[in-house]
Amino acid sequence: MRRSAAVKVVIALWGMTALQTSGFAEPLAAKNPIDAVLSRSLVERGAMIACAALDDDADTIKFLKISWERDIAAVKEDLLKAGFDDSAIHTLVDHLDIEKATPRFADRPALTAYCSTLGDWKLRWQMFMVSMPQFELRRVLDK
Repeated sequence: MRRSAAVKVVIALWGMTALQTSGFAEPLAAKNPIDAVLSRSLVERGAMIACAALDDDADTIKFLKISWERDIAAVKEDLLKAGFDDSAIHTLVDHLDIEKATPRFADRPALTAYCSTLGDWKLRWQMFMVSMPQFELRRVLDK
């Protein structure tokens, strides 16, 4: 049983790595730096939501999801101010579904193993050491 959980974690990590490293010839950031910022933020926030489930704290999970929705609302405003039209904004943000980006695990040992690879997500959140897409996006847009 423990081996099965470990295999699932390895597969999940491999999949995340494949998403991050696909397209070696031309990295995603070079293709579309805005999408790169948003995708990285989505994956990170999804991981935090998954790991919040270890504490069985529905309020924290709800807070993380609401904060993601607020971050995306701020991103939309920033893109609009930068001159992007509505269709371009929808193309960039409509696929950023936090529910789909949140990993699911069949059992608690698999979730625990996954979360142990991420480090202390609560400390990163409290120290504001997380990817805030609207702030990173503003730097990209200013270039």
